[in-house]
Amino acid sequence: MRYFIFQRRRTIMATNLQEIATYLREEDLRFKEDQSKNAIFTGFRTEAYRDRDGDPSLPIMIRLDEDGEFVHFIAPRCYEYKEGPHKGAVLEACLLVNYMTKMVQFEYDPADGEVRAVIELPLEDAHLTKKQFLRCLRGLVGVVDHYHDVIQTAIDTGKVIREDPSEVLREFMEFMRRRRARSGGAASLDLDE
Repeated sequence: MRYFIFQRRRTIMATNLQEIATYLREEDLRFKEDQSKNAIFTGFRTEAYRDRDGDPSLPIMIRLDEDGEFVHFIAPRCYEYKEGPHKGAVLEACLLVNYMTKMVQFEYDPADGEVRAVIELPLEDAHLTKKQFLRCLRGLVGVVDHYHDVIQTAIDTGKVIREDPSEVLREFMEFMRRRRARSGGAASLDLDE
């Protein structure tokens, strides 16, 4: 006769809002926590990117799902383009940036024209490290800022700027190096700076 001993799977929360808040505090970044949405909101100064009001800032929402096992880094409403003659070019520009970069994806909501940038990080049973967290923040802000002209040009003119992938990668790496050097290695420039 065989006996099997089943152990209950110990539930380990991969991350939680308190841990994310700690990481943000350690980087001296301002944020607001919204327990009802299981999210934290923060923002960053940008060099090229401008929001709808023309301000050089990018709001970021960090939302947890699946009991902290799935983290969403979202730059909501980076752009809007519901209908118009350049819709195909806008979508092509977003797909081009998706293709040219790591982690960041652009999503389009046809109901209201929202274009947002996201990084979705499945943690499952792994722990979210500060290094992973900061890479996602830096990556999201850096990609939106660096490729702003590509998407905005598509919105304004219907033209998609195509660059040599190796040159784009070199420029982007240099851009991120300069950004980290200016901020002393911090995730990015806070809105107060």
